[in-house]
Amino acid sequence: MYLFGHKKLKELILVSVFFMILFGCSPSPFDFASRQENPLTNEKSQKCKVSSFEIENAIVIRWDKNDKAKKYILYKDDVANGDFSNVIYEGEDLSFIDKNVDIEKIYYYKLAIKFDNWVSQKSDYSYGVAGVLEDDFEDNDTKEVTKILLSDLTSDIKANIFYFEDNFNNLLKDEDWYKVKVSADSSTDIRIDLSSDVTNDQLLFSKENATSISINNENKNFLFANTSNSPMEFYFKISTNTSFKNKIGNYKITIIPNFLTLPAPESVTAEIVNNKINVNWTSVAGVTSYQVFRKVGTSEFVMINETDVIGTNYVDASCDFDKDISYKIKSKNNNFYSQLSIESNVVKITSLVAPESVTAEIVNNKINVNWTSVAGVTSYQVFRKVGTFEFVMINETDVIGTNYVDTSYDFDKDISYKIKSKNNNFYSQLSIESNVVKENSTAIMINNNTLKASIFEFNNKIQISWELVSGVSSYKIYRYSSKKIDELLDASFSSNSNFYEDTNANANVPYFYRVSCIKDGREYAKSELVFGSYSSTIDSYEPNNTFSTVENLNSSSIFVDNQKPIVYSIKDGSGIITDEDWYKYKGLPLMIFVDVELNSLTKFNNGDVKIVFYYNGQYTTPQNILKGQINKFSFSNYGVVQNEVSVYFKIFVDNSVVSKDQNFIETYKVSLSNSF
Repeated sequence: MYLFGHKKLKELILVSVFFMILFGCSPSPFDFASRQENPLTNEKSQKCKVSSFEIENAIVIRWDKNDKAKKYILYKDDVANGDFSNVIYEGEDLSFIDKNVDIEKIYYYKLAIKFDNWVSQKSDYSYGVAGVLEDDFEDNDTKEVTKILLSDLTSDIKANIFYFEDNFNNLLKDEDWYKVKVSADSSTDIRIDLSSDVTNDQLLFSKENATSISINNENKNFLFANTSNSPMEFYFKISTNTSFKNKIGNYKITIIPNFLTLPAPESVTAEIVNNKINVNWTSVAGVTSYQVFRKVGTSEFVMINETDVIGTNYVDASCDFDKDISYKIKSKNNNFYSQLSIESNVVKITSLVAPESVTAEIVNNKINVNWTSVAGVTSYQVFRKVGTFEFVMINETDVIGTNYVDTSYDFDKDISYKIKSKNNNFYSQLSIESNVVKENSTAIMINNNTLKASIFEFNNKIQISWELVSGVSSYKIYRYSSKKIDELLDASFSSNSNFYEDTNANANVPYFYRVSCIKDGREYAKSELVFGSYSSTIDSYEPNNTFSTVENLNSSSIFVDNQKPIVYSIKDGSGIITDEDWYKYKGLPLMIFVDVELNSLTKFNNGDVKIVFYYNGQYTTPQNILKGQINKFSFSNYGVVQNEVSVYFKIFVDNSVVSKDQNFIETYKVSLSNSF
């Protein structure tokens, strides 16, 4: 103890405690490694649950939740002994819908569970089939869950059945149980009709606790008789035999009650009253309601009442014209019926007569339709044909009288009319067709030559003007941001005069306008497009874009700072609109010397804007106006001239070289002098 001293002893104790903790209380390195291994290495995941035919043309796979699971991995294969390497889902959900399937084919699924650091073995496989089922009574695989079939003559119950078996003796099959209720002292026939995908003898019929019977064309009706004094319920089952394999089969059940005690009415009569047929019959003691069957011409008797008839009268307001009609009646108590009664007398309603003559005439931008009256007819219906379309009824309420005014017809199309006579719920055939009329949309239209829009004439608006049209009450102005008018309608306005000032337009933006006429509440064809724009700088020389509208310039330096012209190139949606400004100089006789000095342009590129002189029927060669500098151009004519002469020159944008992808709007200044 003295060899170590107190300090050494303390260090020895601390080292000992450290190794005890490391190798005694804590696991050894071998134990630590072994606990990182999967404690369920040899255990399989839970088996998934597969549902066939739950969703049309798909298979639904579900599994139970594992509280320690991080993810679930679902595998799929075409065969039961496959390697199941195809992962079709990995995630946290507890179900998956497999839509990547072929119809009526068996698929197999295995599930694995992924934990923190390991994955379980794949489960045993489950299997399912996809397809389309139309079954009014599923799920009815057992007697205990089936529902009762109502003994109704009109009930046709669609059903199906399936049987699938693979090479590994995996079986997926269906059996259908049904229950039928038969009233006291009565019987019911059950008829089974097979679809085309099921051949004779592939399906079996069996009553409860009885031997199965093959279903075929000769053996498809099965009788349930009740000779007791109270209603009875009977069960039966549809199943498959060994020849029906790996497919879905469809069949139809028809319930045919046998009528043993319920009598039909003894007498039935039919009478025409106010274009309807009153049907009456004798009452049957103890019967709660009746059904009415009608025969038209040589057709079969068909039930026509939508709900059971209480009482002994029925009014038929939907019968056909010009055909022999008769009736039969059935007695009904709950879901039991009598036989059809004897046939009533035969009646016939003669159809109403259509107007003999129909005319159409355009009067004050409306079409007046007139027709001849029909004796005894209370109202009429108007049918219109537009172009090559069929005749369509256009009156919202029945027309009283022999005139109809059509205010909603289309322009520029052939229009004609036909009329039907009407009494209550009975109608005539369509009349003969009227004459054809057409109104052109351009019949009332502004003169395109008078339509103008200001171009840089104002600094806060665009003014649109046109010539008044006689008889027009108002005008509609359409504004577009491009010539592609079907795509880029920007705004619309109304005006009661022949001009409109657009103060909502933006500066330095190109706009296009069309104007239409409104007369008697109808809008006629729109004008052609006209271009307009404005800038903060007014071009006081506009319009001067034609030879005939140029200004007279009689002195030098006529252009001043507050009167700067504008030159532009504007995108219009399909190309560009370019400006040209014409000017005229009225010079002295003898010799002509004209100098034009242009201040520099800053936005257009070199060659975009040009100048050309015109004198005595001849043009000079166009010269480029260069960007960023003052340009000076001269024109001279040496000759003796007795009278004053005029020299024209034009400043214009060359649309063959200017950029088509952007708008250019630029002011310039011209100084003009006579160098002579």
